[in-house]
Amino acid sequence: MTEIVIAEIPPNTSGELEAMAAGVEEMRAAPQVEIKTKSFIHAGMYCRTCLVPKGVAIAGALIKIPTVIMVTGDFAMTCGGRTVRLKGTHIFRASAGRRQIFVAYENTTISMSFATRAKTLLEAEAEFTDETDLLMSRGE
Repeated sequence: MTEIVIAEIPPNTSGELEAMAAGVEEMRAAPQVEIKTKSFIHAGMYCRTCLVPKGVAIAGALIKIPTVIMVTGDFAMTCGGRTVRLKGTHIFRASAGRRQIFVAYENTTISMSFATRAKTLLEAEAEFTDETDLLMSRGE
């Protein structure tokens, strides 16, 4: 039986964000893989899900509010200044002030949600990050 794990993702320290910056810029300069993203607002909740194909690494935008993240697959992710490899389904109480990098060893889904009063997806995206220009969903 597959276990569902619930855990915390702390905010990044300024040192952790600085340490990630060069890698994130390198990733942004590399050829980009299309990441399918679906999002919606329902019952006062913004929900966003993406599928990260096997062998692909992604760097997320800097998240400025607390969210819930659910990840299912075989993946590595940055968390609390280190990188951890996880398999299965993991649900995280994710703090504000974080950026994460994910690497998919198998196809992996990442879903993020938070309570919102936003009326549009664009408003909700601006609520969770100031880096909306980095969101692949903006081009969809």
